[in-house]
Amino acid sequence: MGIKERRKGATFERTIARLLGVERAGTSGKSDRDHADLEHPILYIQCKARKGIAAYRWLEKTIEECPEDKIPIVISKEDRSKPFVMMDLETFLDFYGKPYAYINPVEDEDDRG
Repeated sequence: MGIKERRKGATFERTIARLLGVERAGTSGKSDRDHADLEHPILYIQCKARKGIAAYRWLEKTIEECPEDKIPIVISKEDRSKPFVMMDLETFLDFYGKPYAYINPVEDEDDRG
């Protein structure tokens, strides 16, 4: 990856870190496999800013590398487009939990005795 691509990636990481109120991960001396791009207490965040998106490949790699105590997501964007957040459906449903209506059922008038 050339200097221009690295600079674009670092700028995108800083932008996303500011939006989420987190810090970029220190990468000095670490291999790509040993760190997320952003430090977060529960999410394992990889940021990708590329001309074209290899979405499934990036998500699969992030899921493989993610520690068990983190939630793997990828935040990505193509040139001149809006960023998007990606996670697999199973992870999303685990993260989202039970539907609000299940946790806080509407009380039926007959139940109010």
